[in-house]
Amino acid sequence: MKAAVGILLAALFVFLQSCAAPETIKKTDAAVNLKPAAFAGSVTKTAAGASPVADKTPAPAAPARKDKFRIKQLIINSDTMNYNKETSEAVFHGHVEAEASNVMIKADQLTSKDYRKSAQAVGHVSAFYKDQGVTIDCGRLDYKDKLSLVYAYDDVTAHKTLANGDTVVLKAEELSFNAADNVLTAKKVKKRIRITMKDIIAFSDEVRYNDATREMLLTGFPLVKKAKSIMLAESIMMNVDKKSMKLTQNIWTKLFYKDFETAQKEVKVETDKNGASGKDVQQKAGSK
Repeated sequence: MKAAVGILLAALFVFLQSCAAPETIKKTDAAVNLKPAAFAGSVTKTAAGASPVADKTPAPAAPARKDKFRIKQLIINSDTMNYNKETSEAVFHGHVEAEASNVMIKADQLTSKDYRKSAQAVGHVSAFYKDQGVTIDCGRLDYKDKLSLVYAYDDVTAHKTLANGDTVVLKAEELSFNAADNVLTAKKVKKRIRITMKDIIAFSDEVRYNDATREMLLTGFPLVKKAKSIMLAESIMMNVDKKSMKLTQNIWTKLFYKDFETAQKEVKVETDKNGASGKDVQQKAGSK
């Protein structure tokens, strides 16, 4: 390109291992795909008003889907149980444990008309889904569709164990979990969701993690912090397997690299969609 091209650096999980002088990039409208060297490729853009070129590459075959989530038997233990014949409602009190072969829910109280299908648990609630690697702690939890759908409220903390052994922790006011698809979703009520994974801390208005694709989508101008580096954009897509991120629209980053010149070669960036070059990154003294 003959026009001046701005260099837009974005942080990679594996590249931010030690600190140097900060390299700052201001707002642009570019969509950036952040990948380690092993996955590095050029970043594409679409000019304003132009139609995107259709990708003729055949789509990969969808992975084989496992059998839908189901439980064979659910046993409830509690200190006491009251049954109302008029409403057909059972209330379990004290040290309640609802246990199946792959699910365990603990609470102070559980109320249900048919606890095999749906129920509401309150008071120090903890739900553990063994096969999905998900634990949810909260003040109140509703489960439906034979425990395959979970809705958690009141100071929710969810732990998701990834295939590589890492753990993602979500803290939110409300959170839903689809056990059949192994998808966690949290939305802001009053406070932003807090996400932690290894040395990464992020805040977002909405978070959706899909275990089938190993992707976590953060929307609502999420802020991601990695060591001393900071990333902000309208949305950020994390791939937990490839250790990559994709920042989209209104990107602002402040990055620390051990070797600035190496970082320049590792990340390729084009101008934003309007054709205007981004703000050049100025190499600080002592960054080498």
